[in-house]
Amino acid sequence: MSRCQSGHILTARILPGERTRDLQAAEAGFSLIEVMLAMMILPIAIVGVMGIFEWAEQGRSYAAIGTRASVLVTSRIDAKLAGSWEQLLADDLDMDGVSEQLMRDDGQGGDETGGDGVYTTSLDREGIRLTWTVQADRPGPLAQAGTVVIRAWAAFPGIKGRPTVIRAGTFRANPLFLGSSGGRT
Repeated sequence: MSRCQSGHILTARILPGERTRDLQAAEAGFSLIEVMLAMMILPIAIVGVMGIFEWAEQGRSYAAIGTRASVLVTSRIDAKLAGSWEQLLADDLDMDGVSEQLMRDDGQGGDETGGDGVYTTSLDREGIRLTWTVQADRPGPLAQAGTVVIRAWAAFPGIKGRPTVIRAGTFRANPLFLGSSGGRT
């Protein structure tokens, strides 16, 4: 039931066997053209969704390798800070108490320029090139340096093959130069 503008109640009665045009259209279902059109649109939508999944997987993979690179960089810095001053140029990479790598200042094995006072070494692990350096504050043997700058960086292929680099660095003081008097005169 419904009301017209004048406020009178309108009633409509459908007799058995009579159908209105609206009821026939509602019960008719989909036409063949509508079904074919839906079958053409559905594969396009599925390809689009698959592309989004591929894009998401690339992002996840990039994030995972970036996290590994970050962990490698910070672990190298932490290892250099935790070791003794005398062992600053030696690296125990598998934590078995035996140094596997010795940092060099000879222009070979990852060191760019020999004799520049920057001791360097590097390794490749899981598609990540990890490089770390120790540079004294003055020329000469490391035992005579008051402080060193420790740097580490990891390079890996980023999104679309563009190289990505994560860098970190810190200072470390030679314990022999901290003063044995403890501030007393």
